[in-house]
Amino acid sequence: MALLGEIRRRSWLLIFMIALGMGGFLLMDMSGPGGGGLSGGQNVGSINGKKISIQDYQRRLNQRQNPNVNSFENNKSVWDQLVLENILDDEGSNLGFGVSGNELRDLMTGDNISPIVYRNFVNPQTGQFDKNNLVSLYNRFTDRDQTLPLETKYAIRDLEEQVVLNQKVSKLSSIVGSALYTPKWLAEKQKSGQLTSAEVSYAVIPFAEIPDNQVNVSDADLTGYLNNNAHLYKTDEETRTVEYVSFDVEATEEDKTNIRSGLDTIARKFRDTDDVEQFVQNNYGTYDTRYVMKDELSTEVADELFESANGDVVGPYLDDGYYRITKLIDRRAVPDSVKSRHILIRADRNNPAAVIDARKTIDSLKTILEAERKKKRRKRSPQISFDSLALNFGQDGTSTTGGDLGYQGPVGFVNEFRDLIFYEAEKGELNVLETQFGVHLVEVTGVKSSGKTGVRVANISQYITPSKATQDGRYNEAIEFVQNNKTLEAMRNAAQQNGMSIQKAEALKINDYTAGALDPGESSRSIVKFAFNASPGDVSPAVFTFDEDAVDFYNDAYVVAALGSVHPAGMPPVDAVRSIITQQVIKEKKGNVIQSKIGNNLDAVSSNYADVSTEDRTFNFPLGMPNEPKVNAAIKGLANGQTKTVVGDAGVYVIKMNSKTEADGSDMAKLQNTLGTQTRQEMLQSTTLIDALKKKADVSDQRFTFY
Repeated sequence: MALLGEIRRRSWLLIFMIALGMGGFLLMDMSGPGGGGLSGGQNVGSINGKKISIQDYQRRLNQRQNPNVNSFENNKSVWDQLVLENILDDEGSNLGFGVSGNELRDLMTGDNISPIVYRNFVNPQTGQFDKNNLVSLYNRFTDRDQTLPLETKYAIRDLEEQVVLNQKVSKLSSIVGSALYTPKWLAEKQKSGQLTSAEVSYAVIPFAEIPDNQVNVSDADLTGYLNNNAHLYKTDEETRTVEYVSFDVEATEEDKTNIRSGLDTIARKFRDTDDVEQFVQNNYGTYDTRYVMKDELSTEVADELFESANGDVVGPYLDDGYYRITKLIDRRAVPDSVKSRHILIRADRNNPAAVIDARKTIDSLKTILEAERKKKRRKRSPQISFDSLALNFGQDGTSTTGGDLGYQGPVGFVNEFRDLIFYEAEKGELNVLETQFGVHLVEVTGVKSSGKTGVRVANISQYITPSKATQDGRYNEAIEFVQNNKTLEAMRNAAQQNGMSIQKAEALKINDYTAGALDPGESSRSIVKFAFNASPGDVSPAVFTFDEDAVDFYNDAYVVAALGSVHPAGMPPVDAVRSIITQQVIKEKKGNVIQSKIGNNLDAVSSNYADVSTEDRTFNFPLGMPNEPKVNAAIKGLANGQTKTVVGDAGVYVIKMNSKTEADGSDMAKLQNTLGTQTRQEMLQSTTLIDALKKKADVSDQRFTFY
């Protein structure tokens, strides 16, 4: 009701925004191709001379819609894919490779299904690949089935494009890989120190063993690091640095008291209601019919709940940022795991006729099985068994194994299926069940139980959020701060006087949607847009609002931003990447401190760092220790019995070589082949080839004019 009132109160704003939107459409039409109005194109960019229209680009964005992924992340993903597609199209034309229609169908539903497709059609309940569902859905898509939802069509089209792209990358890599050759002189140069395996004893001392305040970082340290790692920070485009102050919004004690009082009132009604499900729904609570164990409940309430009577309500109590009340519905002994099997006939719940047909089939199978089971064992037909019927009629990945789901705990099943096999069905009994997947014939074939008791509970929770008055108060503070500090220098001084910290968002690029430690999204994108339309020292007249909508929508921060500096393409100055490289320099310095304490002595680790243990392990090469190239280089250079300390990426490694197996260098042809294979594998597993093609391509990215 409060939200409706707010909308009514601001109806003038709504009318204004509608009018502005209509004006926007008119302007867009005037400025479009053939329009007689504003100048400027309707292209988001070009790739090797091919223009990408806003219409085509938006269509691709629509295909990639995903509520779990930030829209700006989708934007970047789609653009990167378009760049790669166009590059590969050009390379395919030059080298004579592509993906035919028949090849695509084989990759989508044939004998050589792409791993991309496979991942998207694994049944979350069984963990098995569901090819029947895939083939059915893809046939409807290729047959232009008008009943197929638009979102599904988008998703399949996007999947096709990803499969084609992946196949082209694979073909190009294969072509380039086949041209790679290791000459004899290079093989001879590399044959010494080539390992196949190494048995080492090692310890890793985390950088956190040295407190940050024990390390001093100077500008000279930062400059030296930047010069030594220029390739990591050199940019191909202009970057900008933003400085900002955040007015964080937190619930006051008064806000918390009001929330708790409201739940107290609900708790009294909750205790008296007989329709728990409806009451929970009306109050935005949760009611899962699963019986949960004591150790699954919040420690704040577990003991009290297990001592309560059915119908009692416990709380309000504080739990993980919420005030909650919990009602005990029932208790019972619960199996630890249940073995079951099923036959599934697929049917969409939104298609009543399909559900009726599926139920008729399942009812018939049930009747046949029950009749067969009444016969004496020697007179039963092997063709009429649960296994054989599952194989012939089942429509999911378990059909080939007689519908067997094995022993499983209660987590992972849809609620109806779980409730049936764990709490309702008798062992050996045939049951018919409808779920979101269709109609099932279900049989419990085994039960394991340790006699533990579980409870069925219902919860009503209220996230502890700041009130509207609290949010408005912080917003007004931010507005006043902007009005009183219109330059960066004034903003810095005011922040210092008020005990507020100035934070930086460094190395911002024109299409970025993240800004420093701020949450990615619309507000961060707006800060980036401001930065690329401002001059150094400017403070944005607008206050940027950051929302906390993961659990309960409210404004959790108001940010005042100013443009600090502009950095042309090329090597950035230290100030442009200071916060980024400072952490790397701190790691290096901590590593040097640790290294000076222990030297090249594995025994010195335990005497200096009691919590660090030594591990014996065999590493196979060329992989070696993952993500630690410096450590792998050190291992290759060690003789048996030798120890070395190395500052790696995850910490300081102390490594002792116990024994190693070197590659056979006597057969030069074999060694050349081995090194060539390794080079090809490394190329296929890295993005080096694709990155080189992208760098060579003529790409104009103008997305910032639209998004």
